[in-house]
Amino acid sequence: MEARNYTAVTTLRIRDGVQLPQGRTAELRSATPLGDVCVLIRPPDRTGAGAPLLGDGDTIPIESTTAAATVE
Repeated sequence: MEARNYTAVTTLRIRDGVQLPQGRTAELRSATPLGDVCVLIRPPDRTGAGAPLLGDGDTIPIESTTAAATVE
């Protein structure tokens, strides 16, 4: 994870065989009270058979992301 223009940019390595349909959303979540952060990938609202999948190098657009809540 790195910051670019005040936005967190993450690169994820997904295990072979995991299929992620397009339309997923991503959310930074606090994993521990110490501030560790993980990425939660949520499924799209509706996914039909044969829906296009995310592939190598694809991105989830910023409009489909949210920031983690903080305890500060």
